[in-house]
Formats: sequence, structure tokens, C-alpha cells
Amino acid sequence: MKRTLLTLAALATTAFAAPAQATVEGYILYNVPYKHVQTDAICFMRLPLLASFGIPQASLAQATLAPTQIRKDFPTATYFNNNLAAPAKLMVHTYVSDAVTATGVWEYSMKLDVRALATANGTTASGRASTIKSAKLALLALARNMDDLSNGNYRLSVAFIGLPSQTGLAGTALNATTRFPYTSSSALLIAYENELIDVDGSCPAAFE
Repeated sequence: MKRTLLTLAALATTAFAAPAQATVEGYILYNVPYKHVQTDAICFMRLPLLASFGIPQASLAQATLAPTQIRKDFPTATYFNNNLAAPAKLMVHTYVSDAVTATGVWEYSMKLDVRALATANGTTASGRASTIKSAKLALLALARNMDDLSNGNYRLSVAFIGLPSQTGLAGTALNATTRFPYTSSSALLIAYENELIDVDGSCPAAFE
């Protein structure tokens, strides 16, 4: 699957060989965390994005944090949002910087504002836990985007704005900022993934 994703990303990659203001249109896949219908496990699926790429990392981040439109044919035909990284009160992405280094490392730095979500969820333990869970899922999806785009050779920096207190909450703490960027081998990403994703092993590989 990863090789397919790299093929889809090829058009986006060519933008970096062109003049600074160049963009190119193409399809690429982005990651969305969703809840398995039968088991309630949290899984990931990849969905297609048609974009005009100037900065692929930013295009993918915006897509991952936006509501989906998934077709549902029961009990009546409709579309619904299954993206757990796009709750009713959206988290707001702000671009900071991007680069592809001389050694081929894809870098992206951004801010993610969760204040509206935190306000909506409230300050109870369950409300704060819900906000932190959404932020962790967003981070994992953003990291998966970077991993797909770079074939695992990336550095991702995310500064969270407005995280609630995590005192008394279960799970690995989510840092507002980290001293070093996240990479494919980051211990924190691995901890968040083990805590939240496919915990019972029921996620379908066909969607990933």
C-alpha cells in the first residue's frame, strides 16, 4: 500500500523541483481515524484528496482535520462524518513552516488550536479526556500522513494551543510542545497508538 501512496504523491513531490510558487493538481491519500461499526475499535482509513499542491504536508493536514462525507444507506440514505479528528467543534490548523532537506527528510511544523473543542467538552474528567483523545487521534493521523508522504523519513512538530489539564486522566500525557519533532520511531507516537488504535485487533486492513 505504501508504494501506491508514493505513486499518488509523485505529482505533489514535483512541486519542490519547480519554482517556489509552483503548484500542481493531483490525487493523494490522507488518513482519517474512525470507529469500527461492529466493534467500536478506533481504526484508520485512507481517503482520496484532490488538491492543488504547493505544500503537500499542509494540504494533507487540512484534509485530515476536516469532516468527511461518507455514504450511509441505512436507515435512510444520507452522508455522515466518520472522522474522529474532526469533531463538531473543529480543531484549527495553522501552518508554521515546511521543508524537504538535502538528505530527503520531509519536515513540517504547525499549530493545532483545540480551545473551541475544549470549551465545548467542558472541564469535567470525561470532557477533558474527550478533548485529549481527539487531539491525540489528530496527531496520529497527521503523523501517518507524513509517514506515507516521506516513506517514513519525516520530522513533524505540532504545538497544541488550549489543551485542558490532564491531571487525573488515564493514558500517556499529551505534551503541548515537544523538545524534538515527532518521527516514525517516536516513543510518544508509539504509546498513543498502542493506547488508542486497534486495541482489540479488529480493524480491517483493507482500509489502511
